[in-house]
Amino acid sequence: MLGRYLPFDSHNDEEIGRKTIYKEINFNHPVWSTVSVEGKDLISKLLIKNRKDRISIKEALDHSWISGQDPVINNLRRKS
Repeated sequence: MLGRYLPFDSHNDEEIGRKTIYKEINFNHPVWSTVSVEGKDLISKLLIKNRKDRISIKEALDHSWISGQDPVINNLRRKS
């Protein structure tokens, strides 16, 4: 919840499902202005519709937003 809101919001669960399947995500809402480029990039890659093109769990964990490219964090993750 980097932006404090769901990427596809509605008061109707069916409408949320429809938006999740068919609507492309954008970061135009003002709440996204405080989210880093790396954070938006990770969200975009996690929400790719075609699962074959979507980022894997390993790729997500290696993403710069999560790892922060911090050698200490990367080393700890490799040990787990």
